[in-house]
Amino acid sequence: MANYAETLGIAPARDEIEIMPFHNRLLGRTGFLHGGAIAGFLALICDRKAEQEGDGHDATTSVMSFLRGGRERDTFGRALVRAQTARLLIIEATAWQESPDKPIAAMSRTYLRRQDV
Repeated sequence: MANYAETLGIAPARDEIEIMPFHNRLLGRTGFLHGGAIAGFLALICDRKAEQEGDGHDATTSVMSFLRGGRERDTFGRALVRAQTARLLIIEATAWQESPDKPIAAMSRTYLRRQDV
Protein backbone atom coordinates (compact mmCIF):
# COMPACT_ATOMS: atom_id res chain seq x y z
CA MET A 1 0.00 0.00 0.00
CA ALA A 2 2.85 2.40 0.78
CA ASN A 3 4.22 2.20 -2.78
CA TYR A 4 0.82 3.02 -4.29
CA ALA A 5 0.41 5.93 -1.88
CA GLU A 6 3.84 7.20 -2.97
CA THR A 7 2.85 6.87 -6.65
CA LEU A 8 -0.24 8.99 -6.03
CA GLY A 9 1.77 11.39 -3.86
CA ILE A 10 -0.43 10.83 -0.81
CA ALA A 11 1.11 11.87 2.49
CA PRO A 12 -0.05 10.74 5.95
CA ALA A 13 -3.37 12.24 7.04
CA ARG A 14 -3.58 15.56 8.87
CA ASP A 15 -6.58 15.82 11.18
CA GLU A 16 -8.17 12.85 9.36
CA ILE A 17 -8.04 14.72 6.03
CA GLU A 18 -6.00 12.95 3.34
CA ILE A 19 -4.48 14.89 0.44
CA MET A 20 -3.65 13.70 -3.07
CA PRO A 21 -1.55 16.57 -4.48
CA PHE A 22 -2.14 17.29 -8.15
CA HIS A 23 0.45 16.02 -10.60
CA ASN A 24 0.25 15.59 -14.37
CA ARG A 25 0.61 11.80 -14.04
CA LEU A 26 -2.87 11.76 -12.42
CA LEU A 27 -4.56 13.12 -15.54
CA GLY A 28 -6.93 11.09 -17.68
CA ARG A 29 -8.58 13.11 -20.43
CA THR A 30 -7.37 16.66 -20.87
CA GLY A 31 -8.04 18.77 -17.81
CA PHE A 32 -9.47 15.97 -15.66
CA LEU A 33 -8.11 13.48 -13.14
CA HIS A 34 -8.11 9.83 -14.17
CA GLY A 35 -10.97 7.91 -12.56
CA GLY A 36 -8.55 5.18 -11.49
CA ALA A 37 -6.48 7.70 -9.54
CA ILE A 38 -9.59 8.93 -7.72
CA ALA A 39 -10.81 5.38 -7.01
CA GLY A 40 -7.34 4.34 -5.85
CA PHE A 41 -7.15 7.35 -3.55
CA LEU A 42 -10.48 6.50 -1.94
CA ALA A 43 -9.66 2.79 -1.62
CA LEU A 44 -6.34 3.68 0.00
CA ILE A 45 -7.87 5.99 2.59
CA CYS A 46 -10.56 3.39 3.38
CA ASP A 47 -7.81 0.80 3.90
CA ARG A 48 -5.90 3.18 6.16
CA LYS A 49 -9.04 3.72 8.25
CA ALA A 50 -9.58 -0.07 8.47
CA GLU A 51 -5.99 -0.46 9.71
CA GLN A 52 -6.67 2.12 12.42
CA GLU A 53 -9.60 0.00 13.60
CA GLY A 54 -7.18 -2.88 14.30
CA ASP A 55 -7.95 -6.62 14.46
CA GLY A 56 -7.08 -7.15 10.78
CA HIS A 57 -9.55 -6.80 7.93
CA ASP A 58 -9.82 -7.96 4.33
CA ALA A 59 -11.76 -5.83 1.84
CA THR A 60 -14.63 -7.81 0.36
CA THR A 61 -16.64 -5.30 -1.68
CA SER A 62 -16.31 -1.72 -2.87
CA VAL A 63 -18.95 0.54 -4.36
CA MET A 64 -17.61 3.58 -6.22
CA SER A 65 -19.66 6.63 -7.23
CA PHE A 66 -18.23 9.34 -9.46
CA LEU A 67 -20.20 12.53 -8.81
CA ARG A 68 -18.38 15.20 -10.86
CA GLY A 69 -15.13 15.52 -12.76
CA GLY A 70 -11.96 16.01 -10.75
CA ARG A 71 -9.96 18.93 -12.15
CA GLU A 72 -6.26 19.84 -12.19
CA ARG A 73 -5.89 20.66 -8.50
CA ASP A 74 -5.25 18.96 -5.16
CA THR A 75 -7.85 16.45 -4.03
CA PHE A 76 -8.86 15.94 -0.41
CA GLY A 77 -10.55 12.96 1.20
CA ARG A 78 -11.87 11.60 4.46
CA ALA A 79 -12.89 8.09 5.50
CA LEU A 80 -15.33 7.32 8.31
CA VAL A 81 -16.52 4.10 9.90
CA ARG A 82 -20.24 3.86 9.14
CA ALA A 83 -21.02 0.49 10.72
CA GLN A 84 -19.31 -2.42 12.40
CA THR A 85 -20.32 -5.80 13.72
CA ALA A 86 -18.40 -8.74 15.08
CA ARG A 87 -17.62 -9.83 11.50
CA LEU A 88 -17.94 -6.72 9.29
CA LEU A 89 -16.58 -3.20 9.07
CA ILE A 90 -18.13 -0.69 6.66
CA ILE A 91 -16.16 2.42 5.79
CA GLU A 92 -17.31 5.29 3.59
CA ALA A 93 -14.98 7.83 2.03
CA THR A 94 -15.52 10.99 0.02
CA ALA A 95 -13.15 13.02 -2.15
CA TRP A 96 -13.48 16.72 -2.91
CA GLN A 97 -11.49 19.61 -4.31
CA GLU A 98 -13.31 22.85 -3.61
CA SER A 99 -15.38 21.98 -0.56
CA PRO A 100 -16.42 18.86 1.36
CA ASP A 101 -19.97 19.92 0.48
CA LYS A 102 -19.15 19.36 -3.23
CA PRO A 103 -17.70 15.84 -3.41
CA ILE A 104 -16.27 14.60 -6.69
CA ALA A 105 -16.51 10.92 -5.70
CA ALA A 106 -17.55 8.58 -2.91
CA MET A 107 -16.76 4.99 -1.99
CA SER A 108 -18.26 2.49 0.41
CA ARG A 109 -15.96 -0.39 1.25
CA THR A 110 -16.90 -3.46 3.30
CA TYR A 111 -14.28 -5.44 5.21
CA LEU A 112 -14.51 -8.90 6.72
CA ARG A 113 -12.74 -9.19 10.04
CA ARG A 114 -10.02 -11.82 10.03
CA GLN A 115 -10.87 -14.58 12.46
CA ASP A 116 -7.28 -15.78 12.90
CA VAL A 117 -5.96 -12.50 14.32
